[in-house]
Amino acid sequence: SATAGNSFTVSLATGAGNTYVLDSGTVSGANFTTDALTVSAPDSTPPTVTATGGPPDTQQFVPLNVIVDRTFSEALASGTITTSNISLKRCTAADQSTAASACASLDATNRCDTVELFTTRVLCNHTDLSTELWYAFTLGTGITDSASNALATAAVYRFKTSSINGGSNNT
Repeated sequence: SATAGNSFTVSLATGAGNTYVLDSGTVSGANFTTDALTVSAPDSTPPTVTATGGPPDTQQFVPLNVIVDRTFSEALASGTITTSNISLKRCTAADQSTAASACASLDATNRCDTVELFTTRVLCNHTDLSTELWYAFTLGTGITDSASNALATAAVYRFKTSSINGGSNNT
């Protein structure tokens, strides 16, 4: 039996969907009720890439100073947005064919000098890329949302650069 000032256990009854509603009960002979206490189930949904950002997968003739970014379905954990989990690498010389799908082997150098998080958007800051080469922008499974759910599978976007830089504002 719970008394005033002491802690006690309260059972929760399942409500609609993934919510739980606090039931009415008795504490030391006094009734208590709840009006609006609802507790949501923990987030167990991994983040997903929702917008392709730039550049689109298999895009060719991409400016050398292109903005490389992607948007996710939910807020990400800032500690997981690192160059260990996000990379921009050139396809190896053997894979520099005309097809993006042939870009399976990547060189070791990550061209993301730094990465930034804007709640749901990640940005790879890089120096100008080399002309007319295939690159792969990879978002690894070490990326998590704020509830520590990891990206289910790595997302890879391949693109081929142009021989020129883009216009103003790196577009």
